[in-house]
Amino acid sequence: LLIVDHDPESRQMLATYLVHQGFNVLPAANGREVMKHLRDSDVRLAIVENDLPDITGEEMVLAIRANPKASSIPVVMLSARAFV
Repeated sequence: LLIVDHDPESRQMLATYLVHQGFNVLPAANGREVMKHLRDSDVRLAIVENDLPDITGEEMVLAIRANPKASSIPVVMLSARAFV
């Protein structure tokens, strides 16, 4: 399970919860780290923050969909904003 959030506290909080639920978690803070995980790991679900420092959440989804190894991974968008 890939968790993408630029805020270390939010990323760690979500990762800790999901690990306690039995999931294997791969944390990422930016698009570069996401692409590395997609290349090197067997990602089955991605939880992606909408506002990353180097790429928007929408751009991240497009990059995931363009990656042949990752194109069918379900993506859940995460946002702290009331309206996205």
